[in-house]
Amino acid sequence: MKLAICHDHFAERGGAERLVLYLAKHFNAEIFTSFVCPGRTYQEFLTEVRIHTAPFFVTRLPILKQEVASFWFSNLNLKDKFDLVIASSTLGLYACKRNRPNIWYCHTPTRVLFDLYQYCCERWGIFKRTVLSLWRAWRAPKELEAVKYAERIVANSNNVVKRIRRYYNREATVIYPPVDTSKYRCRDYEDFFLVVQRLEPAKRTSLIVQSFKKMPEKKVVIVGDGPERKMLEGLARGSKNIQLLGSIGERELLDLYARCLAVIYVPMEEDFGLIPVEAMAAGKPCIAADEGGLRETVIHEKTGFLIKPTEENLIRAVRGLTPEKAERMKEDCLKRAKEFDISVFYKKFDELVKQTLGEERG
Repeated sequence: MKLAICHDHFAERGGAERLVLYLAKHFNAEIFTSFVCPGRTYQEFLTEVRIHTAPFFVTRLPILKQEVASFWFSNLNLKDKFDLVIASSTLGLYACKRNRPNIWYCHTPTRVLFDLYQYCCERWGIFKRTVLSLWRAWRAPKELEAVKYAERIVANSNNVVKRIRRYYNREATVIYPPVDTSKYRCRDYEDFFLVVQRLEPAKRTSLIVQSFKKMPEKKVVIVGDGPERKMLEGLARGSKNIQLLGSIGERELLDLYARCLAVIYVPMEEDFGLIPVEAMAAGKPCIAADEGGLRETVIHEKTGFLIKPTEENLIRAVRGLTPEKAERMKEDCLKRAKEFDISVFYKKFDELVKQTLGEERG
């Protein structure tokens, strides 16, 4: 059985990228992607899997990148060499047009075109708003058309299933993204909270920084990079209890998970959100936004705390969590994390692939 995986691009160390890596290793699949940034994504893509990139330059400018990459994926012909194509994310989706049988793993419909479109329009200047509006009028219909070629759609959460129904008028099954729980350890409950995320507006990192500025007695360590980094560094300047580390290696990150008191994750309507599961795998509770996919992982007052994302609520949750209280939640956290372990993911995907190929041959 030969499988191909088509994914947008590899330019960061995120959950979608790691999921593709796990699938490629498990199925010994070949990966097709528009481009790879070696220093910014997982090194295993260069050393442990077979990967093919677009034979021409793909610009990194957001809109042009989408246009060029979707054109390339739309014209990929893999059906003569592979038994099954697994598309991942909204650009990899376009590979379904010429390749069957196929499975599309949908992390979310393109948010800036659909559920976050109004949010962006309200906050961007007139030039960016105009560009977005014009591009949406061009790109959204193309995405809707591309979805028609996806034979099976798998979503990363029930939250995304609802978006798929709303915007695509299609049904999808859920296979949650995996966490290799064997990598995580709980060493202690030290006096700092941990934040792990891309530094961009939808992640609400500024809310966390503003909250900790009002709690000089509480420490927070923020891991991640992104367009808001300089702004956040300026916002945190002078606050000795707030530390921004930027991007760090896996070993250092696992050490922070092992030692922190708890993890904070309050993004806007997150698709699924691996961070709370990683926290629980380390035996740590997560203070999470009571919205989006986080409701599917965090069990309130058992493996963490679901809050309305305001400064007042976050401050109350941070000040109310003691090392003793966090440690009492440890066993529930570890048990919950096992439900999202990589072994569960592989079992469900094996069944899906077997069923898809069986139907095709039948």
